[in-house]
Amino acid sequence: MVVDASSNGETKSSEVPITATYIPRDVEYLREAMALEWVADKEDEETTADLLDAPPVFLIDYPDLFERGWGWERLFPYHSSSVEWPQFKKYLEEYSSHNAGQVATLCSQLRSVQGQGIPPAGCGVLHDAANLCIKIENKLLRSCHSALTVEEIILSSKIKECASHMIQSEGESSAAAEGLVGIAKEARKLSYLLSEDDPDMCLKYDMCEYIRAYAAKVLTKLEKEFSCNTAGHAAENGITASDKSEKPIGNERDLKDSNVKWNSNMKKLKKARKKRLKRAEKRLKREEKRKSEDQTEG
Repeated sequence: MVVDASSNGETKSSEVPITATYIPRDVEYLREAMALEWVADKEDEETTADLLDAPPVFLIDYPDLFERGWGWERLFPYHSSSVEWPQFKKYLEEYSSHNAGQVATLCSQLRSVQGQGIPPAGCGVLHDAANLCIKIENKLLRSCHSALTVEEIILSSKIKECASHMIQSEGESSAAAEGLVGIAKEARKLSYLLSEDDPDMCLKYDMCEYIRAYAAKVLTKLEKEFSCNTAGHAAENGITASDKSEKPIGNERDLKDSNVKWNSNMKKLKKARKKRLKRAEKRLKREEKRKSEDQTEG
């Protein structure tokens, strides 16, 4: 459930670090309750983290809950209706600081395994990240083509196109570099999930695609901030038309089976979400009561 808060020109205090848009008190209360409930469910030992539905889009507004529930390993999905772009860029910069060096590490690992197709070190962090992203997207398409839907293949092509534009940029951007690597990490996880016999694979797979789809929107916005010279980028970086469709997409039966699984999983997630919302306010009240008692004792 997503609650849209309309802006009336007023601003709230620094208690809400990400968005400056005024949020009515009752809406703010419900948002915090939902965020707390999502985090509590994830911390539950009986709950598999990857099987939870997507995090509340406003979780990023609560640093402590964000740290507990999401952390800095995976990119947080960007929703323009909930978080303002300048503030999300600050999150990306902080994400970069928490993952310092991962671009060089992943590029080095890929060079040692494949050798070809990854430029030598020293080409720039952003360029390294973009080339890494393209390479892993191509690998995903080659190895998992029969399991990918039309939409997933289109998304992969858009990601590669955006990455190729980044290669032509003249500057450096830690936010863009980490965004590219974040997408590449999700692509690697997709390949792993499709190669394993995991009964919960569909739910984990959906989460990967969810993150990738919203991260791709972030890349598009970052791309517009660069002055990119796209002339000749395909020839210079070895990106050919065949890269965009190296394998045929899955057949009709593959797509139908995938849709049936997805619909079944969505029903389970909606049912779980309703239960979570009913428990949310009760949990928040208990949390507030505990804090009040601690303050009284102190």
